[in-house]
Amino acid sequence: MRDTLLDALSHPNERLRILAANLIATVVRRSSLPSWGALLPQLVQRLSTSKEAREVLGASLCLRLVTEDTAESVVMFPKFEEQVLPVVIRFVAHPAESVRSDMIQCVACFARQRMPLQRHLPAAMAALARQSKDPSHRVRRQVARAICQIVNTMVNALFPQMDKVIDYFV
Repeated sequence: MRDTLLDALSHPNERLRILAANLIATVVRRSSLPSWGALLPQLVQRLSTSKEAREVLGASLCLRLVTEDTAESVVMFPKFEEQVLPVVIRFVAHPAESVRSDMIQCVACFARQRMPLQRHLPAAMAALARQSKDPSHRVRRQVARAICQIVNTMVNALFPQMDKVIDYFV
């Protein structure tokens, strides 16, 4: 069943990709992320290596939904800081608006967990700053939310960049 759901993330029909992502998030929420230990590596691999736009769209949506529901489990993943977080930060600048938005929402969720993002905060803030002038209103709104979440949870870590944060909101 799990392989079928993962395969459905790259289905040509967008509604089926959305359904698959929602079903995967529901399975993870009800059973726990560790019970599906291969999920995060598979999503990261699909994001990193796929040449199919629809597969990247499905994987990013799924990662966002899983992260929103179980951020505390995602950040406890053994290789989260080495494998998951750098890919999320890199995909904040993806050409597809929905992927950018999904990854920015993931950054905001990770910010709520504080410690895992702290080591990558300069890279995350730089990625968010680049997207602060995104042509998409949706993406810019997610950037503002992510920065607010970071300010709420890690204000001390932001002191070196506070002038840029203030300029952004002004």
